[in-house]
Amino acid sequence: MPIRIFLIIAILFAWQQVPGQQNVLTHLTNHEKRGDRMFYYFSYKAALDDYTMALRIDPDKDHLKLKIAECYRLLNEPGQSEKWYSEVISNKTIIQPEHFLHYAQALSSNSKYSEAKKWYEIYQQAVQTDSRSLRKIEGINQLNDFLKDSLTFFVEPLNINSEASDFSPAFYPQGIVFISARGQQVGVKHVFSWNKTSFLDMYFSRESENGMNQKPELFHQNVNTRLHEGPTVFYDEGRKMIFTRNNLLNGKKGESKDNIVKLKLYYSEREGDIWSKPISLPFNNDDYSVGHPAISADGKTLYFVSDMPGGKGGTDIYVSNWQNGNWSEPVNIGGDVNTEGNEMFPSLTNRGQLYFASNGHGGLGGLDIYAYNLTTHHLFNLGAPLNTNFDDFGLIAYDDGLSGYFASNRKGGKGDDDLYHFRSRRELIDVIVYDKITGLEIENANANLIESETIVQGYLTDKEGEASFAVNPRKNYVVRIEKEGYLPSEAMVQSLDLQKDDLLRLRIPLEKLNTPRTMDSNTDTIKRVVDFTNTIANKISRLENPNEKAEKFIIVFQLQNVSGIVQELTRIADTTYLIDNSGKSLKSDSDITLISWDTPLSGEAEWRQQELKKYLSAKGYDVEFIQINNIYYDYDKHTIRNDASTDLDKVVALLEKHPDLKLELGSHTDSRGSDNYNSSLAKKRALAARNYLLNEGISNARISYSSFGEKKLVNDCGDEKKCDEVAHQSNRRTEFKVIFK
Repeated sequence: MPIRIFLIIAILFAWQQVPGQQNVLTHLTNHEKRGDRMFYYFSYKAALDDYTMALRIDPDKDHLKLKIAECYRLLNEPGQSEKWYSEVISNKTIIQPEHFLHYAQALSSNSKYSEAKKWYEIYQQAVQTDSRSLRKIEGINQLNDFLKDSLTFFVEPLNINSEASDFSPAFYPQGIVFISARGQQVGVKHVFSWNKTSFLDMYFSRESENGMNQKPELFHQNVNTRLHEGPTVFYDEGRKMIFTRNNLLNGKKGESKDNIVKLKLYYSEREGDIWSKPISLPFNNDDYSVGHPAISADGKTLYFVSDMPGGKGGTDIYVSNWQNGNWSEPVNIGGDVNTEGNEMFPSLTNRGQLYFASNGHGGLGGLDIYAYNLTTHHLFNLGAPLNTNFDDFGLIAYDDGLSGYFASNRKGGKGDDDLYHFRSRRELIDVIVYDKITGLEIENANANLIESETIVQGYLTDKEGEASFAVNPRKNYVVRIEKEGYLPSEAMVQSLDLQKDDLLRLRIPLEKLNTPRTMDSNTDTIKRVVDFTNTIANKISRLENPNEKAEKFIIVFQLQNVSGIVQELTRIADTTYLIDNSGKSLKSDSDITLISWDTPLSGEAEWRQQELKKYLSAKGYDVEFIQINNIYYDYDKHTIRNDASTDLDKVVALLEKHPDLKLELGSHTDSRGSDNYNSSLAKKRALAARNYLLNEGISNARISYSSFGEKKLVNDCGDEKKCDEVAHQSNRRTEFKVIFK
C-alpha cells in the first residue's frame, strides 16, 4: 500500500504510537471495538484486520463492510474499496452522501467512468455546494481529450526504484533527491502504524552519463531524523533547501491539541558538504500541517500545501513572499487551483508554470497532475501518459516542459510508488517575439499555444523574447502573443509545417498601441478617411456646441448587416437609446422609453430611416443618420481593406460617443476551403477588425468576437454550387452588433 497516501488526508502525518496497542486488555475487547480504536489512531492496516475478523463472526453486518471499504480507501486500494462499497451503497440506514463520492472515486480509479459519472451525479444532487462532482463529471466528458496525446511522451521507470514507496523527486546538482520508505539496516527507524511500512527519508541519486541513476544514498544526517522527512525543494544552485518534516525540533516532537505530530517546513543552508541545523518557518503551527514546498528561482516566492483553517478543502496550495528578511503571511492561491479535495506536490518552473497534483479536479482517476500558468491563470490536465487512472503526482519539469520526473503507483511498477522519467517525443515550435518598429526582442510577453480554441500550453517569453512549445506534428495550432501596451498577434501553424523540420522557428512581431496605421495600397483612402473623420467631427461639434436652431440635433447610428440584423441607436442627455426587439419603441437599457409607435419596423434600412426620422421629428428632434455597413475581405485574406476602414472609423465614432456600449464582431468566410481552415480564417478576420479598433483607442474589454467560418452564408453559394466572385464576396464579411452593458 502506498505510504504517501497519508499525504492526501487533511491530517497529513501521524506519529504517535497507538495507546494500549500492546496492552493485553485490548485483546479482551471484541474485534470491531479494537478495529475502531486502530482506525481512530490511523492504523488502517490493523483496523482492517480486526474488521475482517468481526465480519467473519457476523457476515451480515453492513456497517462492518462499510468500515472495511473505508479502510481500503485510506490504504489506497480502489479495487477492494469499490468491491466493499458496492455491497452496501444501497443501504440508506448507514450510507451518507460522502460515501457516494468515495464510491465514485473508486470506480473512476478502476476506469469504470460511466458508472462513476452516475454516482458523481447522485452526490451532486445530495451536496450541491461541493464543486468536485461537477469537475469530475466534466472530466469524464473530456476523457478523449485527456487520452488523445498518449503517444507524445516517453515514460520510463527509474532503475533505482525499490519495493517500498519512492516518490517526490527534486532537482539537485548532478542528480535528484527523492523520498523513500525503503527500510534501513540499522534500527533507527520505526514502523509507521498507518500501513506497517517504514518511515520516510530523503535519498540522493547521482545521474550517470548513460542516463541511468546511481545507487541512492541517504541524504545528510542533519536533515534526516527518526520521523518522516517529506517533499523538499532546493534553490540558489543547490546551496539552500526548504523541506517537509514531522514537527520535530531539537530532538523533541511537537504535538497538536489532538496529540498528532503535524507537518512543518524547515530551512537549511549548505556550507561545503554540511547542511546547517534546520530552522522552522514562521507560519508553521502545531495544530495544522504545512509542507510540500516549491520556490521561484530567485528564492522570493514560496508555494506550499496546508490544511490550515479557512481553506477550500482538505489540503490547499498557499503562497508566501520573502519581504524585509522574512516570509509574509501565507495567502490561499484561490479557486482556479484549489478545490474541496486535495491539492498537493506543487513544483515551479522559471517560466511561471505551476505543476501540482489533485483529486478534486476532473481527470482520469486518483491523483492527476495539472499545469497552471501563473500569468494567464490557465489550468489544464496533462493527460496521458503522464496521468493514468492511478495516482500520478510530484512532477518536476525542466523549464521547457519537455522532460522531467514524477511519481506514480500505476501498474507495472516495482513498488508501491515508483519514480518515472518523462521526455517529449513531440516536435518543437520555437517562438521569438519582437517589437515591430525597433526590432528588439520582447521579454515577458504571454505566449499561448491554442488547439481547437483551447489554450493547451502557455509561457512567458524569456530575456531573448523566446518561448518553446512541444506539439503533435499531426495537428494544427494557433500561437497567440499578448503583451500590455501592444496589439495582440496570432500565427497559424499547420501540421504540414511541423513535419518539415524538427524545429520550427516563428518570429512574431508586436505592434504598440496607438501607432500610426499604414494602408495596404497607395490609394486616396487616407484622404477619404480624413474627410469622413472631419464630417463626424462637424456633426459631433453641433451636439457639444448647439445653436438655437439645433438644440435638439441628434445623430442616429444605424448598423446594417447583410444577414438582416439592423440596429439603430442614439444618445440624448447622456443616455443611449436603442430600438428594442419588438421594433416598436426606442428604449434605454434601463427600460426608459423615448418614443414608441404601433407598427414594427421592417428590416429594410432606408425605410427604417424614413419611419424613424418621422417619429423623432414629431418629437422636435433634428435627425441625421450615419449608416455602418459590414466590412469585407479579399479571398483567402484577413487584411483590413481600404474600403473597410471607412466603416471601422464609423464604429470608432459610435463607441466613443456611447461609452456604455460594447461591440460584438461576427466574422465569416465563403464556402471554399475546408471547415477547419475557414473557421481559422474567420477568426483571423475578427482579430484583424478588433486590432484596428484597439489601435484607435477602444478598450479591449468592450470588444468581443465570434468566428463562424462558412456556417452562416447569406446566399446559397455552398460547397455544391458554383457562384461568381460577387456572390462569394457577400459571405466574406465581419458584422457588427452593439450590446448594452
